[in-house]
Amino acid sequence: MSSTSTVDPQQFAGQVAVVTGGGSGIGLGIAHRLAAGGASLALIGRDPDKLANAAAQLPGQVTTRSLDVRDHDAVDEAFTSIADELGGLHLLVNNAAGNFVVPAEDLEALMPERTYQLWVITTDEQVISGGVLGNEPRAST
Repeated sequence: MSSTSTVDPQQFAGQVAVVTGGGSGIGLGIAHRLAAGGASLALIGRDPDKLANAAAQLPGQVTTRSLDVRDHDAVDEAFTSIADELGGLHLLVNNAAGNFVVPAEDLEALMPERTYQLWVITTDEQVISGGVLGNEPRAST
C-alpha cells in the first residue's frame, strides 16, 4: 500500500510555525507536516536532547528552545527571540502539556492562576499573552 501526500509543498512557505511539545510524539508529527509544507519551525519542549534529535530529522530551517510552558516569562522570551531569529511568527501549535503534580483537592486553587492562562499569536505577528480569564491581555515587547 502506497501513501500519497496531500500537503502542498508551498502551503506554509514563508511562514514560521511554533510547535510546543515538538520534540516527540504528536508535536513532532505535526512539525514534519508543517516542514513538508515549507514552514520554518521553532520547536519548544523541556528536553534539549529530544529537541535536538527532532530538529535533526526535519528539513528546512529549524530552531529549538528548551523551557517549561508553565513558565510564562520563559515563553515570552522564547517567542520574542524566535520572532527575531526567524523573521516573525505565523502559526502556533499548542501541543505541550502543562501538568500540575498536586493532590486532586488542591487543583481548584491552581485553576484561576494557571489553567486559564492564555497564549495567543495574532495574524499580524504580534505576540499577546493574556492573564487569568477576565483580565485584559497585554502585548509583549
